[in-house]
Amino acid sequence: MLVQWIGLNGVTSFNGTNILATNVTLRHFKLIDGRPEGTNAGITNGYTLGLTNINSVSSNHINFGEALRSEGSGPNSLQLGSNATATALRALIAGINSTNSGQDGAVFGNQATNQASYGSVFGNRSSVSGTASAAFGSLNYVSGAASYAVGQAIQLTNTQQVSVGYATTNSGDNTSTVGAQAQAADYSATAFGFQAQATKTYSLALGPTASATHSNSAAIGPPDHTGTAVATTRTNQIVTGTANQTLYVPGAFSAENYSNLTAMVGSTNRFPAGSDISFGRFPITTVANGHNTLNVGTNVYVDLTGSPTAPWTWGGITGGNRDGKLIKVRNSTGWATDILHNSGTEPTASLRITTPTSTNVTLNNSGWAEFLYDPSASRWQLVDVFNTATPAASATNAVTQGENLGLTNATAMGVFYQVQGQTNVQFRTVRGGDLVTLTNEGTNITVAASAAYDQR
Repeated sequence: MLVQWIGLNGVTSFNGTNILATNVTLRHFKLIDGRPEGTNAGITNGYTLGLTNINSVSSNHINFGEALRSEGSGPNSLQLGSNATATALRALIAGINSTNSGQDGAVFGNQATNQASYGSVFGNRSSVSGTASAAFGSLNYVSGAASYAVGQAIQLTNTQQVSVGYATTNSGDNTSTVGAQAQAADYSATAFGFQAQATKTYSLALGPTASATHSNSAAIGPPDHTGTAVATTRTNQIVTGTANQTLYVPGAFSAENYSNLTAMVGSTNRFPAGSDISFGRFPITTVANGHNTLNVGTNVYVDLTGSPTAPWTWGGITGGNRDGKLIKVRNSTGWATDILHNSGTEPTASLRITTPTSTNVTLNNSGWAEFLYDPSASRWQLVDVFNTATPAASATNAVTQGENLGLTNATAMGVFYQVQGQTNVQFRTVRGGDLVTLTNEGTNITVAASAAYDQR
């Protein structure tokens, strides 16, 4: 039977064999199992209004008007795919054997699951259960809130985690990993690079196999040619490269505080106008009587104090015996010291001092000395000594050779004399008991000590 250019309204039964309807308008028409009831029944070039298809099968289907819907049990939900289930409000799912039970969630992929509100899953066999979290890729598992996994075989179990890569590990809140097998294992830890690991609070590992295993520290750079990874050694430390690597800065380098700086061979260091360099005072308070070996540490300006009660000796220097190390030393002990030349009094040869004169050198109180370590000689080299001047002797009413001396009502008088066998001219006072002899009618005075006077 052929039906053409007709309208069917309120039809409850339309039966027959080999029925063909062409250019037909069907209103409130019900299709059972996707076909008009009958054998070889079909509709060609027709359209329906308010049509409900139950378990329909169609080809070359064109939908006009309202959006095509395949609703799940959740209000305003959409489920597409065999055994796909959308059970929450506005849940969206497209995939085989996938489920979406999170409000306003979306699932695209086979055997994928979303259980969180605002959760998103894009990939096969991935799962999201953390609120407002997302998994992109296969075999990802995200259970922490506001966390995001992009890659494969990623597990995020804490809040606000981000991971991009393969088989990464995040086990602390606010952690981030980028790279295959990267690991961030404590609060706010960050690891970027293949097998990079940041395992402590606020640690940062940046580079393949870089290892930041101390809190508030960072390891930055790739492994060196021996395979040694960049690694931190203590808290509050930033490590760039390994001992086999160099750091090159083509532009200006500025740092308020730095240590262990080694310049490249052939490099120059420039201090323009307005810049300076300073070395803080380092007091050594252990100077004592006798021989001293002084530990200057990693200092340049060294001030010697302590409690010696007499002149003392100095035969060795320890602490930082490095090639070209320079120290400037002030003697503030109150006593002079003899800087010993290559003295065996210092038992360790590499700590001994060599002087330019190859003899002992005296450093007066308040004097300065400068030393430089020479590894080729394994000795400290005394470079310079600046001593304060020794006060010159002076006298009032001094008597010089050849002058006459007159005394009027004098009870004591100062004179020079020389003790036999000594070259020093000494000063003493004429006192009671001294024998005064006048010769040549008083033109010369000879003073002889009394028996009680000690001529030392």
